[in-house]
Amino acid sequence: MKYIQSNWICIGLLSCLLPSCAEIQTHRNDLQTAASIGAAWEAVGPRAIVYQTQGAMDYDHLVAVTLAEDGTVETFPTLEEATMLATVVPTVLEGGFKVDNRGNLSGQTAFLNLTYAEYAALKVEPTAALIQSWILTTKPFAEICDCGAKSRFQTKDLNILVKTKLKRCKKLNLKD
Repeated sequence: MKYIQSNWICIGLLSCLLPSCAEIQTHRNDLQTAASIGAAWEAVGPRAIVYQTQGAMDYDHLVAVTLAEDGTVETFPTLEEATMLATVVPTVLEGGFKVDNRGNLSGQTAFLNLTYAEYAALKVEPTAALIQSWILTTKPFAEICDCGAKSRFQTKDLNILVKTKLKRCKKLNLKD
């Protein structure tokens, strides 16, 4: 009889615990979903592009364009975009490095001989051929790296990465 009573007690306790186990599993599923959403944002959010330019040239206010593999202009800002980008400058890091704040730099970047303000003041949208003629340099970078989602870093964190020679960052291929 005692044996039967203790079985019923165990069954009663288990019936109370099972719903909480289901709740724990639901919570785990929610955490996994949140983690996957976070991973997706990591993949698509703005990137922390850290770079160092060659020579003493200051490219901070010059228009950046992206070149195709054959060296022709692939993408360039509209006049409206240039107006918005005119006041945005890179953040200066230690050792002559900077972090892109416009979100348009890559290993395929070239700079024009126009500032964003000059470009935005144009009366007509320029053609790719005209922009091609304005290219100042097709090889502006000594080094350029993608350090991951920009939201993960403050300036001090990026300076630490610079001090460690950007080892945790992905080096981007530079245009040949």
